[in-house]
Amino acid sequence: MKGSLLIAAAIVLQAGCSSPSDSGALDPRPDCTAEARAGIALTTVDSVSGQPIATAGIVSAQDGTYLEKAVGLPPRYFMAYERKGTYAVTVQIDGFQPWRMTNVVVPSDRCHVNTVTVTARLVR
Repeated sequence: MKGSLLIAAAIVLQAGCSSPSDSGALDPRPDCTAEARAGIALTTVDSVSGQPIATAGIVSAQDGTYLEKAVGLPPRYFMAYERKGTYAVTVQIDGFQPWRMTNVVVPSDRCHVNTVTVTARLVR
């Protein structure tokens, strides 16, 4: 009886480690790293010159009702840490027209999200 309980507990623990959580992030596993990876890495550049835009702005990603503002320093922003999904990404920087990209798909493997690199080419 005691052995059966241990086996049942091991099966439940193993099943819990292999399923996605409600947030879409994968549960931690002993063989995965503890780092948090960004799902989206965005760079802002001027559409004419191609030069990075050093002015800070409002950068966000939305997946359904989930909305996240980016972290980072211009021109690099990071969002959707360990959260797979399909995002609409928006950028608003003074002196430039608003920018938006839809259907940015952030996939994941069994441990982490796979970072998607996006370049926002902004028009003055």
